[in-house]
Amino acid sequence: MTIKSIQGWGGGVLHKLARKSAGGGGLRPCQERAAVGRAPIAAEGDRQLVGNSRVAGPGRWNDPDMLEVGNGGMNVTEYRSHFSLWCLLSAPLMAGNDLRSMSREIAEILTNREVIAIDQDPLGMQGRRVKRNGDQEVWAKQLADGGRAVVLFNRGPKAADISVSWTDIGYPPHLTAKVRDLWAAKDLGSLSEKFSAEVPRHGVVMVTIKP
Repeated sequence: MTIKSIQGWGGGVLHKLARKSAGGGGLRPCQERAAVGRAPIAAEGDRQLVGNSRVAGPGRWNDPDMLEVGNGGMNVTEYRSHFSLWCLLSAPLMAGNDLRSMSREIAEILTNREVIAIDQDPLGMQGRRVKRNGDQEVWAKQLADGGRAVVLFNRGPKAADISVSWTDIGYPPHLTAKVRDLWAAKDLGSLSEKFSAEVPRHGVVMVTIKP
């Protein structure tokens, strides 16, 4: 199988070319990124990936660049946020660190099967930001089984309570759904209307919500 990577810096032409190109590949809609400023998504890449979610899908994946997990410049909480968002975006997961010398904590992030399963979900729908309140964000991705993967993301300097309502992710409020924390590998029970959690500074809580 041949994988093509097409890179560009805006203008919309990149995605038109990818749709006409045969075979699967990655779309690089933003500039090269690095672990700078302790931000899991750089501002420019953030804008372009949010705007380009509708054109991603099987055979053409938005590629926000290789993973920086384990490369320094971020702590474990921030690395977990970085990896969670890449998986929610259905992005190619290319480890950019030295695999020979990584710590157990880094290995556990890069090999979390439940989180990787979100990236690899067969529906192939890229996640998107569904709610934003200052530094507090909710990102969601529809899954092949009808469920949702949800990331509560706190960009702020201190811990914050973040909520996602069922209506934010396309469910009626009366629906009862099972919630599972993917990083804690723990079932959180059956809930209706909304899910809330305290999210650490620069951290995430990543869950699946399934009727």
